[in-house]
Amino acid sequence: MLSGSFLTAIFLLPNRINKYSNDKPNEVILDQNANARPSIQGPRPQGLAERHSVDMVGLAKVSERYSRRSHVMMAQVTFAIFFTNMRAMTAIVSAMFAMIFMLFYEPVFTPYIVSQGWILPANVGYTLAIGCFTYAVGSPLVGMLCAKVQRKYITLMAFFLCGISLFVFGPSPTFGIEPTLAWTLVGIGMLGFSVAFLFVPLLPEIISSVAEKEGLENSPFLADKASGIYNGAYGVGNCLAPIIGGAITAAKISKEGGDPTKGFPFTCDVMAFASIGFGVLYFLLAILPGLISGNKAHQYNKREDKLTADLAAGA
Repeated sequence: MLSGSFLTAIFLLPNRINKYSNDKPNEVILDQNANARPSIQGPRPQGLAERHSVDMVGLAKVSERYSRRSHVMMAQVTFAIFFTNMRAMTAIVSAMFAMIFMLFYEPVFTPYIVSQGWILPANVGYTLAIGCFTYAVGSPLVGMLCAKVQRKYITLMAFFLCGISLFVFGPSPTFGIEPTLAWTLVGIGMLGFSVAFLFVPLLPEIISSVAEKEGLENSPFLADKASGIYNGAYGVGNCLAPIIGGAITAAKISKEGGDPTKGFPFTCDVMAFASIGFGVLYFLLAILPGLISGNKAHQYNKREDKLTADLAAGA
């Protein structure tokens, strides 16, 4: 019965609805409307083509101009303009590191939390879902925040937030925090929320940095290549994250005589310090040059204004 109803909805109903007595239904409607309106200019034209003609030559010229313009824009947008742009490259590398900080714990979190006796193996998925949930909640909020705060400052803040989250996630043996399930659950939630501050602004930052430097408009060709590079960095981070996390954890467990509870907190601390360190590097590469150049431009404008005022006073 369901199959019969489905076939009826797909094939029979559209044919019934779209059935016309003429193979050109639009012309029938136009003819009916034309007969209903008397004309004061004499008899109506013989054919619809005379009253509703289309300038095919004009449309062809417009289409040709658009095609030429599209080819020019496509030729301007190359991968080289992304990889030679400091702002764009900083954002691309940031996307890769963001994935490492987000996913390094995948191969080591389950053995750690189970060995602590906090949760059954069948229920570990619920704890992992906490980070994904906070990421989903935080992403729209970050999108709204980007309309009010420059994206580079949001990204900078995100690296420091991510570092703090990882100290809580372990929890940190460096700061002597006692391992408990509560600390770990709060940490994974904070980490998901922090990573939303990393991922959301990066793709628009890549596009805008290249568009501003090269004088390009925000075209589909620019967005397509930027999206491809961004997702490539995302994929590289996906590959490296479990390898790095597993290697650091295994080395620490081996050093501690095979204790499975020692590796994960240590790895979280390593990643936390790495996130904060990358935040400092991001400030030096992506923010400080703009602040310096902006300060120079401000001083130059002040000198110009002073010179103009002196000349006006002398005159």
